[in-house]
Amino acid sequence: MERHQEFAEALGFDDFEALMAASESIRREGDIDWYVTQLPDGRWAAWDDAELSLDRVEYFATREEAEAFHLDAYEEG
Repeated sequence: MERHQEFAEALGFDDFEALMAASESIRREGDIDWYVTQLPDGRWAAWDDAELSLDRVEYFATREEAEAFHLDAYEEG
């Protein structure tokens, strides 16, 4: 669970529960969810829970851009 805590803190949240409360799953395939999250600094993050790693997080100015990132990637795949 330490990895979850570190990931949440790196995105600006106090804990993983707060991160998940601010997140919405846009797409699910198998046991992987693709999330968009409004960060405390106002930006939006697009990430998935396949591997909690900052190098897998993309940042956007709007929710629409974050959602489009996931949906475009899904359509290409």
